[in-house]
Amino acid sequence: MTVEDWDRVIATDLRGTFLCTYYCIPEMLKAGAGNIINISSVHASACLPGASVYDAAKWGIIGLTKSLAVEFADKNIRVNAISPGLIDTQIWSDIKSAAQDLDECLQYWSSNIPAGKVGKTEDIAYTAVFLASGEAAYITGSNITVDGGMTSQLISRANFKSSSIEGKNRT
Repeated sequence: MTVEDWDRVIATDLRGTFLCTYYCIPEMLKAGAGNIINISSVHASACLPGASVYDAAKWGIIGLTKSLAVEFADKNIRVNAISPGLIDTQIWSDIKSAAQDLDECLQYWSSNIPAGKVGKTEDIAYTAVFLASGEAAYITGSNITVDGGMTSQLISRANFKSSSIEGKNRT
């Protein structure tokens, strides 16, 4: 990675998030309330080789979110983050396009997401709607992971059956 690549990703992902809040918070303070929902990534929980700058930016968004939540909670401004897993967006299209064997790619990802499928953009939208609602009025400084269980799985799923601790076969 070049320094220029590092600067570009940090400027887009982390600085962009900061600037959004920088310009919104004064208006929220005038209004006496506000709700900021930042978008991070599962890369703030687990990392992939070659993604260090993206991982760093997304970790930074979580830190920024928590810090702002603490700083502005008494001003009636809530700040939370959503960390999507693999969602059917351009990134998913790029992954499929780059695959040497599309069937193998689809099998790999579906077997390594406990829900067995790639998420939809609506999954993120519904989470944001909840966080923006009064039903989430006591939630601030949180990061909600929306990933079909992807980051909860300890290791990649084996392509064979094994026994559980209790000795029962798992499917």
